[in-house]
Amino acid sequence: MYRETGIRDLIPSIFLSLPIQSLIRFKCLNKESNHIISNPCFAAHHAARNSSKIHGLFCFSYSNPGNVVYIPIYSQQKPNYFTAFPSIQASCNGLFLHVPSEKPDFFTVFNPTTKNFQLIPTPKVYYPLFDNKQNLGLAYDPILFSWHGYKVVHIFVYGLGLMLGNQVYGFQIFSSSLNSWKMSTSRLRCVIGETYKAEALYLDGSLHWIRECGDIVAFNLKTEDAWIITMPHKLRLKMIEYQDRKPWFGLTNGLISVVYLSRSEFVVWLLLDYENFKWGCVRIHIASLSSRNDLYVIFFDGELVVFRGKERGSVIYMYNVKSNESKKINIRQQKQTCYDDDKKNEDVYIPFIPTIVDMNSTSSTADQSIISVQVEVATSPNSRREETKRRKIIQDHKA
Repeated sequence: MYRETGIRDLIPSIFLSLPIQSLIRFKCLNKESNHIISNPCFAAHHAARNSSKIHGLFCFSYSNPGNVVYIPIYSQQKPNYFTAFPSIQASCNGLFLHVPSEKPDFFTVFNPTTKNFQLIPTPKVYYPLFDNKQNLGLAYDPILFSWHGYKVVHIFVYGLGLMLGNQVYGFQIFSSSLNSWKMSTSRLRCVIGETYKAEALYLDGSLHWIRECGDIVAFNLKTEDAWIITMPHKLRLKMIEYQDRKPWFGLTNGLISVVYLSRSEFVVWLLLDYENFKWGCVRIHIASLSSRNDLYVIFFDGELVVFRGKERGSVIYMYNVKSNESKKINIRQQKQTCYDDDKKNEDVYIPFIPTIVDMNSTSSTADQSIISVQVEVATSPNSRREETKRRKIIQDHKA
């Protein structure tokens, strides 16, 4: 009895060292394994112990969101193709937010790794944006959030300010733990501007929307405070000048960054001091870019920069700034619906980190397609051998 109890105490520790794709399989082993892995506290501990490095990019087109490509960026796997997948309005730490239409009755938050999802009602006041601009944000943090859930924030123009050229933002918040929306009392007065066509960025408990006028709207999910993060004058001008070059807004080495290509180099602006809005700039020269003026950045994490051409081509370019190595990934062409409006023909690239978080699955015939995606997380041969050993130890003790 003592030996059996001691071995059972070791099982959670063993599970913590396994890759996510192995945990998904172990959930089907028995009820006890499923109970351990489905515990939100386990998901938090697993996220804290394992790397949060991006595994790959999901790519879809607004003109044909049913055709999706998953592009692994740190493995030798080939791209995976899916034919049943919705468009994504927001993502955060492995969860995706889907808005099915311009006037939806519900949103869908789903996990492509575990293939479960949850339908949530739309807020009472919902103003959809057009031209691919973003006014929704998804926040999920298995380590920071004590309630082990997620939140969705809708930012909207509450009204015009008393001063000419000003506007006031309002915020609505959905909490998965309460399963309801609430209107925040927070209001943010700022100069008139539209959000840029980049998804909201989550960092340290706050969501961030970058605007075309060259600043960032920030909203803290705990205190519900909202503020404007100013950007350097040079960067504001570049945001306007390089609209056609599609500046990338994301996280680089854990810092908010704006990245764009300029001739034979790509320029990285980093928010080095968050509290005082102090930015720094790094320019990285890439000789192979000297003859290309049609590329734009779709991802940069401080080590690997990924870019592609503005034309609807079938090649993704990658360059490692540390090893000075580059490679190309050929993407199979998908059938596209032709639009006169170029904005509807844009491709969208969503960085992806797998997570094992569970949520309340809601059955819906119309939305069964969104759980048909399965992402194979790449593992090295050594990790696969270690996984086999651990699986044998567990099965032997269970027997």
